[in-house]
Amino acid sequence: AAAVAVATFVPAPTARELLVHRYDGRCAQPTTRGCFAAVMLMNAGGESSDERSRPRAVRRKESEENRRRRDLPRREFWSAHVVPADSEAERERGTGVPMQSQSREPAATPGRENLERLERPREHAGFGSNDPRAASQLLAALAQPRAVLSHSEFILIAEFRRLEREMPATVADPAEVSEWFKSVTRLLDSDEYSLISCARTLRLLANFGRTSVAHENAARFYLVRSDFRLRWLARCESLLRALVTAGDAASTAAPLSKEELSRTLASIMHSLGALKLAPSKSFMRGWLAAVGSPHRFSAQALANVMWAFARFEQSPPPAFAEEWFDAFELRMLDMARETALLARDDSAKLPDNIDGGLSGRGSSDNLDSAASSSLRDEGRWVAVELSNALWALGVLQLDRRHQVRVLRFVDSWRDAFAAHSHLFRSQELSNSLWAFARLKVEPGDRILTLWMDAFEREITSFSAQELSNVLWSLGRLEINPGDVFLERWYGGFVLKLSSFRPQHLTNSLWALGKLGVAPKRPLIAHWIFQFEFKFSQFSAQELANAIWALGKLELRQPAQFYETFERAFCELTDRFSAHELSSIMYGFARVQQRPSKEMFETWYSRLEDAKGELTPLGWSTILTALAKLELPLSSSLARAFDKHFASNRAKYSAKTLPNLFWAMSVLHELPSFDATSQLSQEVAAVERAHGPPRVASNAPSGMEALSDVVWKVFEQRPYDFSCRELATLLGTFAKSQPSPLPPHFKREWQKAFAFQVVRCSSKDLSTALVAMAELGMRADDSLVSAIATRFAELDAEDLRIPVLLRIFSALSSVSDMRSPLLAPFVTLWREIVQHKLRGIQSGPTCHKLLTQVNHALQASDLEPLSAP
Repeated sequence: AAAVAVATFVPAPTARELLVHRYDGRCAQPTTRGCFAAVMLMNAGGESSDERSRPRAVRRKESEENRRRRDLPRREFWSAHVVPADSEAERERGTGVPMQSQSREPAATPGRENLERLERPREHAGFGSNDPRAASQLLAALAQPRAVLSHSEFILIAEFRRLEREMPATVADPAEVSEWFKSVTRLLDSDEYSLISCARTLRLLANFGRTSVAHENAARFYLVRSDFRLRWLARCESLLRALVTAGDAASTAAPLSKEELSRTLASIMHSLGALKLAPSKSFMRGWLAAVGSPHRFSAQALANVMWAFARFEQSPPPAFAEEWFDAFELRMLDMARETALLARDDSAKLPDNIDGGLSGRGSSDNLDSAASSSLRDEGRWVAVELSNALWALGVLQLDRRHQVRVLRFVDSWRDAFAAHSHLFRSQELSNSLWAFARLKVEPGDRILTLWMDAFEREITSFSAQELSNVLWSLGRLEINPGDVFLERWYGGFVLKLSSFRPQHLTNSLWALGKLGVAPKRPLIAHWIFQFEFKFSQFSAQELANAIWALGKLELRQPAQFYETFERAFCELTDRFSAHELSSIMYGFARVQQRPSKEMFETWYSRLEDAKGELTPLGWSTILTALAKLELPLSSSLARAFDKHFASNRAKYSAKTLPNLFWAMSVLHELPSFDATSQLSQEVAAVERAHGPPRVASNAPSGMEALSDVVWKVFEQRPYDFSCRELATLLGTFAKSQPSPLPPHFKREWQKAFAFQVVRCSSKDLSTALVAMAELGMRADDSLVSAIATRFAELDAEDLRIPVLLRIFSALSSVSDMRSPLLAPFVTLWREIVQHKLRGIQSGPTCHKLLTQVNHALQASDLEPLSAP
């Protein structure tokens, strides 16, 4: 009340003397918030007629005196003129310095909307006399230009402040919440409504939604059911048109500078994104025209704008996107200079309380912290801007026109991260890695090392969602972080165990499956516990990803688990996509778990509806899984595959053809799907009514068609096939023999296999050699030498005597075991077998194995082994 009285009735210079330069202990516990209120209201009051009538020389002398006072050492000025608040009750009532929010942008306009700085923060804290940032902020407020406020404008500002203060703390009373929303909507009818008011209105609703999940739902319900969106868009569009026409901020008494206009426009876009309030096309045209060029935006404004586009899931116009990339790359250079200046300056400027950031949480650091902490709090906004810009690009997935620019941006981003990685906190670290995964761009060794160091530093502050996102990102990028990182991650997992929801657990499990790393017992146990007691809360995608991961890691679960899974699957059948159906059958096949008849028919029924969505990889996965489980293929699904294969044969690659070829060779020998099943009866009824699906007359089908495509793909890209795919391919030919193998195929296969054999496992090596023996192939010297070298690199502990016998017998069929090239192989093979036999207790088993080994050696004219 005193501040209002002084600002209203006392001339500005006198008010400055009263409130600042002669401010002493006679007022009870003055606070920075009170000083801000007095100065802002005083600035808003304008100059009195007495002041304007004074001589210019006197006013110039006073200006010089003010400038001298601004140059005082900040700590000295603060300790001389401000008394800290020492009462918890005062801080709870809202006294004290406004804490950092999610932005550091200054107020939207000088004078008129200076009360923007006084928005009620989420948290407050007192401060001591040694805080340099508050003194710097107070001096900056004193130096602001002043504008005259009309009575109606002052009333509008007061109404914004009232709504901010009276924001419902809970949504338990619907009438109170509804009345508050109606009051917000009535602001749109004010004659003094400006662009700044547009931004403040949206920010009110955004702050309301951030209070809690219930508040967010209430805000969303209100925006959907009311006409607020249409009315706000209409008012804002008219203001934007007036702005573009007039060239300044129309409908305001004081024009906006370019910087203030840029901040206001960015704040509007950010608030729309925070509310997920998609703008109309006419609004976007007006907004883009008002913006002109994004080069005027600060780094935070640029990040806010792109973040808003990401929230709308709407790509920005190409021309705007190109300028945005240029502008942000320049801002990243400015960040490096700004950080260097902050490091040299022992007092950093306090960020203003404008909500424009994207981090999702405000800072709650105590303003009495040390200078190093203050520097970190100020500099961390660099980390927020960097992480959120990259996050937005990860969400948007810009089209190919911007692909080169995105890669250039990522290169510049890496350099900026290397300079500022020490400023990144848990959410920035999680969002950045997530963005790399979405963009499918590897961070690089240097960035990954810095990221790991930052992760270890911030591990205790990671939330459950951030921990799961980190692991998911590494899985998507197929980057194995190593045992040390996983130990740290599991430590964070145990700390946040109670916060892990089904989605977090499933994403973590999927990532470990993608990386081929067996999860520790706590993760599996907690996931199964959540699944068994809360399976109704799992989505279709989460169920499919979990069963895929368990299958990929070959973690077979008890029968009760699969019974619960089948029950959950049958309840969500209609929500599964074709990809998820293939993942489920893959998971069952990897652990050799046959589904029940009820689930299998339900799965087939859903697949009949979704088969049009299947990709070549999906068809290969499904048919391979059915073949492994020896489950029959229905005639309708077989015709659907033939049709898809005929029209998409060029899309079948080396990754899908070998498994598909093997699966078809197995499925052709199985009986068709149970003709008595309900699904088969329904399909038969449809075929009787409409006839079978029409397939082009030249559409190939069966093993002959597949073998033709395999020939062509292999001839074009033989080195695209991995060692396992080459072994599977030759094994299938040996089993089915759809057509004779031409000599040139045998030569090319041996060259490709010799090239890939360094990555072969013992199982793949055995499969390939057995297939060569069955096809009557002879290994050339290069392949023999490569096989001998690879065998010496295999872990002897993983080799069993039956596998050793298959490898030796097959190799003796395709080459001469007395060849000098195989002498090291034979010597090593004998030593390993002798060692394995010693480990077996004497008895019938040892005698039987020794007999088989000696028989293989004698067949190759080699000396037999003696009994151990």
